[in-house]
Amino acid sequence: MCKKFFSLPSFFIILIILFFLCSVGYFAFVLDDAYISFRYAYNLANGFGLRFNPADPPIEGYTNFLWVVIGALLELLHLPLTIFMPLISICCGLIAIKLIFDITSQYFDRKVALISICLLVLTPTFVIWSTSGLATMPYALLIVLLFKESIFDLNKKPAFTLIVALALATIRFEGIFFACFIFWLAFLASKERLKIVKTCIIFLFIYGIYYCLRSYYFHDLFPNTVYIKVGTNPQLLLRGLKYCAIYFLSNPISFLSLPAVLLLFIKKVPFRWSILAFYSALIAYPILVGGDFMPFSRFYLPLALFQIIPIAFMLKLFSNKILTTIILAIGIVSYLNLFNISPFSNSFLKTFHYRYNKTAEHYKTEAEFFASVNLNNQKTKAAVKALKQITKENDSITLTGIGLIGYYTKLHVYDCYGLITTELRDKPIKKLRSPGHDKGVKASFFLKDNPTIMHLSVDRKEKLHSHLNNLKRLNRNYDNKYEVLMVPDDNFAITLLKRKDAITDLD
Repeated sequence: MCKKFFSLPSFFIILIILFFLCSVGYFAFVLDDAYISFRYAYNLANGFGLRFNPADPPIEGYTNFLWVVIGALLELLHLPLTIFMPLISICCGLIAIKLIFDITSQYFDRKVALISICLLVLTPTFVIWSTSGLATMPYALLIVLLFKESIFDLNKKPAFTLIVALALATIRFEGIFFACFIFWLAFLASKERLKIVKTCIIFLFIYGIYYCLRSYYFHDLFPNTVYIKVGTNPQLLLRGLKYCAIYFLSNPISFLSLPAVLLLFIKKVPFRWSILAFYSALIAYPILVGGDFMPFSRFYLPLALFQIIPIAFMLKLFSNKILTTIILAIGIVSYLNLFNISPFSNSFLKTFHYRYNKTAEHYKTEAEFFASVNLNNQKTKAAVKALKQITKENDSITLTGIGLIGYYTKLHVYDCYGLITTELRDKPIKKLRSPGHDKGVKASFFLKDNPTIMHLSVDRKEKLHSHLNNLKRLNRNYDNKYEVLMVPDDNFAITLLKRKDAITDLD
C-alpha cells in the first residue's frame, strides 16, 4: 500500500494539488457580492426570512438559493461564513480536479490524466474562482459532473444523477436550463431513453415544486437580478463577445480546446456531438447575458473545467514529448496572466474592453482589475469600521457595493444598482457602464426615502479636500438636510453625508 501511494504518478498528483492550494491561498479573496448571499443567509438563519432588508418585502437579490441555504446552516452552527464558504469552494475545486482526472484516466490513460489536471490548475479562471465566497466553483463542478453522469456514464446511477441535477438547478438560477439541456443531450445519445425520461420527469417534478414555492414567496417569476442584469440590447451582445475574447486571451490554454473539439469529429469519437453542443453552450451563455464585471471571466469557469476533456483527447491522439512540452508551455503562459504577464499587449487587449465605467479611460487588465477588487475590499472594511462609530439600529444608507457593508453593519440599504429593489427594473439602458451595473442610479435617486447616510466615499487621503467640497455642493442641492462628516481612519479618507437629525458625536 505504501509503495503504491508513493508511486511516481501519486507523487505528481500530490505536487499538483499542493501547487493548486498554494496558488489559491496566494490569490484568495472574498468578493463584495458574496456578502449579499451571506446577509440573506444571516437573515434566514435568524428568522427574518429570505430578505436583505428585514423591513422590506422579500426580493430575490441573489441567484444562488442552495448556496444561501448552506450559508444559513453555517450561521446556525455559528461558523464564520467568510472562512467556511470559501473553504467549501476550495474543496469543490479539489473535487473538480479529481473529476477531471477520473474522466481523462477512464477514457485515455493515467499519463494524459496527470497532464490534464496540471493544465487545469494552470488555468487562471480556475485558480481565481476557487475561492471568492460565491457559488461559482460548486456550480461549475456540478455542471460538469452532471454531464459526466448523464452522457459519459449513461445515467448508470439515476438517483445520484437526480441529486446532482437538483443541486445544479438550485445553486444557480441558470442551472435549470443547463440541467435540462444536458438531459436532452443524454436522451439523444442514450439507447436507454426511457431511463433518461424517468430521471428527467422526477427532476422536473421536484424542481417544479421548488419553483412554485419560490415564486409564491417572492411574487416573481425570476430573480430580481435577472431583470436588472439581463437585456436584449444589441450592445450587450457585443459586450458579451468581447467578454468571450478576453476569456480566451487571459487563458491562452483555452485556444487549444477549439481544434481539440474538431479532432473529435475527425476520429469519430463517441459522444462527439454531445461534447460539441455542450462546449458551444458553455461559450454562448456568457455572450448572451452580456458578460460579467468580475475579473478573470467568472461565467466561463464551467468551460475552463470542461475544455480539459477535448484537450486530453488531443494529447492522447498526438502522444509525443514535443507536443506535450508545447501544451504545458502554453499552460504556463496562461498561468502567468495571474501575475499580469501576458503574450498580448495592453493596446491589443484594450480592443476587447468590456468594462466601460471607471476603467474606460485607464484600461485595466484582468490581473490589474483583480488587484483593484482587493483594494476595494480594504476600503470597504474601513467604511464598515467608520459606520459602526456613527450609526445606530434602524439607520439607513445608500450604497453601490451593498455586500460587505450590508453584512457587517446590518443597516437598511438602498441599492443604487437595484439588486434588492424592484424600482430600477424598467429603467432603460441609455449607456453601457459595466456588466450588471447598466441600470444604476445616483444616490440622490433615494433622497425621497430620507436615508440616514448618503454619498459614502473611501479614497486616498490626498483626495480628502476635493471630496469634502463635492459633499458640500451636493448638500446644498439637498437643502442642507445633511451634515458633511469626515470619519477618522489611519489609511483612507472617509467622508459622507449624514442626516442632521441623526448626527452622532464622534468623540
